[in-house]
Amino acid sequence: MKYALIVLDIVTSQENIMLTLHWLWPWSRINALEEQARYLMRLSTHDPLTGLLNRRGGDEVLAHHFSMLSRNNCEKNDFAVLDLDLDRFSGINDKYGHSVGDQVLVFFTKVLVGILRNNEHDIVVRLGGDEFRIILPECSFEHGEIVKTKIKDALMATAFEVSGIKLSLRTSVGVATARTPRSNEVRQIEEILKLADKAMYEDKAAGYALRNSEER
Repeated sequence: MKYALIVLDIVTSQENIMLTLHWLWPWSRINALEEQARYLMRLSTHDPLTGLLNRRGGDEVLAHHFSMLSRNNCEKNDFAVLDLDLDRFSGINDKYGHSVGDQVLVFFTKVLVGILRNNEHDIVVRLGGDEFRIILPECSFEHGEIVKTKIKDALMATAFEVSGIKLSLRTSVGVATARTPRSNEVRQIEEILKLADKAMYEDKAAGYALRNSEER
């Protein structure tokens, strides 16, 4: 068995005396600690249920794209943010339990990832609960609206099924871009997120109104 020598120097605060401690640790233990450290690092930026970036990880990606946009005035560097949530998701949790709710979230994640470009380009983030965010680099508002329609159509075309439960899912989506459509000026991150969130709730209200009119 291979061992590693670990040396730790400690300086006492009062007497200013240095103590040197030595340990011999097996490599297998060190490898296990390194693996645990990597897991904790990933956990700080990723959602354990879906494997997507969490809010913190998503904020880091947003900050990166925003910094690129601020440094380069090229229109190609524009990006779109899509905010999404699942309609009436709380009712699914209440009726079928959180285990089914979690499976719905994993199903929704697969639908999103399946219609986007590879994960190194388009980024899907789980903000928490049933709230998600998609970051689309090099994307105009018009293309963001196209992606929004694709997401809705894909979700409507594929029902969620598990243990005899079959659910038709719907999502509300709001689109905003980093640049203003007409003047091509760069918005602040806070404004981009506020616009995407506002658009999502407008989409939700429109969807409810449409379904209510169809049920009459």
